[in-house]
Amino acid sequence: MGLITVVRRLCGKDKSKLRRADESSKSLSGLKYEITDFLRRTCDGYNSTHTGVPNSHINCANPKISKGLSKEAAEKRLQQDGPNVLAPPKEINNLMLFLRQFLNMFWILMMGASILSLITYFIDTSVRLNLYVAIVLFLIVLVMCIATFIQEKKAINVVRGFGNLIPQNVPL
Repeated sequence: MGLITVVRRLCGKDKSKLRRADESSKSLSGLKYEITDFLRRTCDGYNSTHTGVPNSHINCANPKISKGLSKEAAEKRLQQDGPNVLAPPKEINNLMLFLRQFLNMFWILMMGASILSLITYFIDTSVRLNLYVAIVLFLIVLVMCIATFIQEKKAINVVRGFGNLIPQNVPL
């Protein structure tokens, strides 16, 4: 037995177990086991025997005889609760996204240092170094906030692209 095999077994990453888990997840019997296991855990959580989960039409004792909702009950729930859809996330406009970049604590500290340096310059205008430091600190914060804004905008577009890959309707 090789060192890599021993390490994999100690870490719980044995290839034979992974292969078996992968094969069972592809088979319908594995899926059936997962569903019945979920049903058993759900029924045990409600300490029910044959009555089922509250507000459910599942018979915990014999799930095979559970028929689900009737067409009328399904239409009533659709009328009452509406369609089963997720609301799209609230979009933030570019100006608010850009202004939010300045709320980083480090940038706030640098802006504070820039303001203090500017105040020091106005107290004694003969020392121009305070003005230069204030300008440089402000420019650093501005450039970094612009860079962060661009990166966050790209990330938002990537996430939006992933959203386009998800199907809008899924058959059950």
